[in-house]
Amino acid sequence: MIFFFGDGRLGNQLFQYSFIKSIEVKEHSIVTYNFEDILEFFDPIQSIINIQNKRIKFLIRNLALPLFDFISQLKLITSYKIDKNNENGFLIPDVSYTKRNGILPIIYIYPCFVQSEIFFNKHSIKNLAIKKNYLEKAQNFLALIPNHFNKVFVHVRRGDYIDYSVLGKRGVTLPISYFRNRIQWYEENIENPFFVFLTDDPEFVECCFDDIHNKAISKNSNFVDFAIITLCEYGIMSNSSFSWWATYMMKNRKKVFSPKYWLGWKSYVEYPRGISPSFADEVEIKR
Repeated sequence: MIFFFGDGRLGNQLFQYSFIKSIEVKEHSIVTYNFEDILEFFDPIQSIINIQNKRIKFLIRNLALPLFDFISQLKLITSYKIDKNNENGFLIPDVSYTKRNGILPIIYIYPCFVQSEIFFNKHSIKNLAIKKNYLEKAQNFLALIPNHFNKVFVHVRRGDYIDYSVLGKRGVTLPISYFRNRIQWYEENIENPFFVFLTDDPEFVECCFDDIHNKAISKNSNFVDFAIITLCEYGIMSNSSFSWWATYMMKNRKKVFSPKYWLGWKSYVEYPRGISPSFADEVEIKR
C-alpha cells in the first residue's frame, strides 16, 4: 500500500499520480486525500482510495505525517523523497529522489509536485481516459467553429499567479507580448487560424485581445477546458501544470509553443527543474 498526502489541482495531481504509478513495479493501492480532480475527470481509477472526511484529513496532517516521517527514518517503511538544490539562496526541487528501503510492505511518498517528464513512465498512464461527458461538452464547443479553421488554443493563466513569487521575484503571469507574438506566428505560418482562449480571467482576455476577430473565449469548467485543449492541433501554452498536461494529452498535436524557464522566466532559471515540455517549442521571454 502506498500513502501520499500532497496538494495541488488537476495538473499537479496528474504529475503526482504518474510518478507514483511509475516508481513501483507491483500494483499497489494509493491512499491519499487530494486526488479528487483526477477521480472526477478520468474514467474510474480503481487503485485510488481518496479520503474525504475533513476530520480524518486534519488528523493525517497533524499526526500521521510526522509519524510516517519518523518511521521512514527508522527504515521500518519504504519512502521516497524528492531531492532539493540551492539556487541563489533558494531551495528548489531537483529531478532526482532518494529512496529509503524499509522492512514493512508500506510505501510512503513525502509531499511533492514532481513536475517533470523525468519522473514518470508514459506507459504507466496510457490507460487514463477522459470521461465522456467532458469530451462531449468540449466537442460541442468546438463544433461551433467552422471546419475550414485550424484551431489554436491559447491558455492564459492568471489568478494566484499575479502575486505568486518564484526565486524572489513576484508575479509569474506571462506578459501579453508572449501570447501576441505567438498568435502573430500562427497568423503568418498556418492557414485560417482560429484562436480558442482558455482562461481563469475571461474579462482580461476580452479586453487585451479584443482586436483578434477569429477567436472564441471558453467560459466552461476547467475540466471542459482541459478536454478542449486535447482536441486542438495547435496551441500556446501557459506556464501551468494544467496547460502542461492538457497539451501532453492532445490527440493530434502539430505545433505548440511553451514559455522558456516556466515559472522562473523572470530570473532566466528553469523552475521547477525539468518542467520544460519535450513536446513543445520553447519561447524565451524578455523582461
